Amino acid sequence: MNSGQTRPSDAESGSAMPFWPHAMRTVASWSLIERTPAYRAGFAVAAFAISFALRYMLDLLLPPGFPFLTFFPAVIITALFAGVAAGTAVAVASGLASWYFFVAPQNSFEITANSMVAMSFYVFIVLTDVLLVHAMNLALRAMQTAEQRSAGLANARELMFQELQHRVSNNLTTVSALLGLQARTISDPVASRALGEAQARLDVVGRLQRRLHDPDRQVLELGSFVEELAQDTIHAMGVEERVSVEAETVPLVVTPDQTVPLGLIATELLMNAVEHGFAGRCTGRLHISLSRTGAPGAETGVLILSDDGNGLPEGFSPETTRSLGLMVAHRFAAQLGGSIRFSPNPQGGTVCRLEFPVQNEAQSG
Repeated sequence: MNSGQTRPSDAESGSAMPFWPHAMRTVASWSLIERTPAYRAGFAVAAFAISFALRYMLDLLLPPGFPFLTFFPAVIITALFAGVAAGTAVAVASGLASWYFFVAPQNSFEITANSMVAMSFYVFIVLTDVLLVHAMNLALRAMQTAEQRSAGLANARELMFQELQHRVSNNLTTVSALLGLQARTISDPVASRALGEAQARLDVVGRLQRRLHDPDRQVLELGSFVEELAQDTIHAMGVEERVSVEAETVPLVVTPDQTVPLGLIATELLMNAVEHGFAGRCTGRLHISLSRTGAPGAETGVLILSDDGNGLPEGFSPETTRSLGLMVAHRFAAQLGGSIRFSPNPQGGTVCRLEFPVQNEAQSG
C-alpha cells in the first residue's frame, strides 16, 4: 500500500550529513574566540533587546503560560558567544522583564504563588543553561589545548625524523667519499675495485634513503621509483655517457618494506650488468620492464632487466656464484618471498627476471 509519502534518497541524506559536523565545529570555534568587553556588553544588550521585542510582539498571539519563550534562546546564545558573565546579565535582565511585563499580575513585581512558581522555574532553567554552556566551553578549551599540544608534538617528531634521515644520508655520503679517497691510494687493482664497488653501493643506498623518506612521497609507486633508481645507479658508477637505460613499467604501488629490498635488488642487478655484461665494451643498453600478473589481492610483480652485453659466462649458476652483488640480490629476493632467474637474451646479452608477491598496507601490517 502506497501512503503517498516520499522518502529522501540515500544520496540526498548522505550529502546533507557532512553539513552538521562542519556547523558544529564552526560554532565551537566561534565560542572559543576571545572577545573584548565592549563586544560582550554590546552582544548582551542586543540579545536582550531583540528577545524582549519579539516577546512583546508575540504577547497577543501566545496563550497564557509562555512568559519566557524568547528569553531562553537569548540567554544560551549570549553565554555561548559572549561569555558566561554576559549570559548571566541577560538572564537577570530577562527574568526581571518577564516578571514585570508577562507574569500575572502584569506590570508589577507583585509576589504571588503563581509568580514565584514561574520565576523559580525560570531561574532553574537559565541556571542550568548557563552552567552547561560554561562546562562545554571548558571542555572545548581543554580539547583545543590538547589538540595544539598534539600538533606541536607531531611537528617536533616530524622535524626530528627529517633531521635524523638527513644525518644518516650525510653520514653515508661521508663514508662513500672516504672509500673513494682510500681507493685512489691503493695500488692493488682488486682491492681498489672492491672499494669502488662498495662506494657505488653506498651512493645508491644514500639516494635510496632520501627517496624512501621523502615527506612529500606518501605512496611508493615502484615503476617510477625503479626508473629513477636506475638513473642514479648509472650515474653513481660513472657510466652515464656510454650506457643507456630504457624502461617500460606499469603503475604498481608497494609498501616501503618491500621497496627497500626491491631497490637494492635492482641496484645489484644493474651494477652486475654494467660491471660484467659491458666489460670491454664502449657502449651498452639496459632495458627495464615492470609488469603485474594475478588477481587483485594475490598479485605477482615481475621485474625484468635485460642487457645487450657479453652474456652469461659458461657454466654460470646463480646458486654457486661468488659474486657479492648476486648473493645480495638472491638474499633479498628470498626475503620478499620471490625468486630470480637468469637466462640468455635472444638478441645477445642476459635477461634477469625477478618475481615477487605484491603486498598492500593491510597485508604488511
